[in-house]
Amino acid sequence: MSTGLVSVVIPVYNISEHLGRCLESLASQTYEEIEVLLIDDGSTDESPKICLDYAERFDNFRYFRKENGGLSDARNFGIEKARGEFVSLVDGDDYVASDFIELLVKAIDSDGVDISVCSYQTVCGGQCFPYRIESETISGVDAMKRLIAQQRLVDVVAWNKLYRKTLFDDVRYPVGKLHEDVFTTYRLFADSQLVRYIDSPAYRYVQRGGSIMASMSRKRLEVLDAENGMRALCDSRGIQAGMELEAFGLSTRISLMARIAKSGKLNELREEYRQLRRSLSLRRCLANPFVSSKQTLVCLVCKSIPQAITLLARYRSFLFR
Repeated sequence: MSTGLVSVVIPVYNISEHLGRCLESLASQTYEEIEVLLIDDGSTDESPKICLDYAERFDNFRYFRKENGGLSDARNFGIEKARGEFVSLVDGDDYVASDFIELLVKAIDSDGVDISVCSYQTVCGGQCFPYRIESETISGVDAMKRLIAQQRLVDVVAWNKLYRKTLFDDVRYPVGKLHEDVFTTYRLFADSQLVRYIDSPAYRYVQRGGSIMASMSRKRLEVLDAENGMRALCDSRGIQAGMELEAFGLSTRISLMARIAKSGKLNELREEYRQLRRSLSLRRCLANPFVSSKQTLVCLVCKSIPQAITLLARYRSFLFR
């Protein structure tokens, strides 16, 4: 197994309630050649104190404080400071299994493999729900095309992966964007020779009610801009991905419409909802092999009776509160 240094970049911003669990899980890694970069993005709570405590206790923990610039800016800062051959990007309110890095290093320790990907467990309300994947090695282009077409969380997110640092020579996360991973991971896949997936849920993805992933706002609509970058990359490299790109546009619009309806913001985001509705074609959903029957059904409901989704969301909230 390779013994190259792994740099784990952790953006930190006002997550003192969860940070200790994350850092403890990284201090307990079975893989020894590791440095942990704590990027304090201008926290105003007890997070800096916790970071400094770990930096004093562990020689391989490095603490940096910077002005608040958002998640992408903190990640970019950490990538520039990283000294390792490999980079991992862990969210500070999540945590990992003790063999998280070791598993990913073993998976990437082969000629041509530039990114290793593990499965994960969603932690919600004290319960863990594993998401399983097929263990396989595929080309970077195929990984990119699957990401575009299916938008599986396991493909899109930054946090369950190990990257060769050289992939970031010409790639950075977009500062100010809410969906930074959607704008970035496909580019990293496209620049990789091979991507290896391992069915080991070593990452613990913690869902919180107030997190970015759980919210709905106009800024979420920025994700639609990612399609232009995907299309430009495919065109410039001669990659045939017409149906995948169409599926991205359709499923993203369906998801946004469903989120607006579910959030109860149909009145607040009325014009945005109308534009999404006009741009969706049920016929194209039915004809595209990458758009699931469930997505097509949601499309039909959103175009016809979006209030049904609002009522269903409220009903489920009432039942399970």
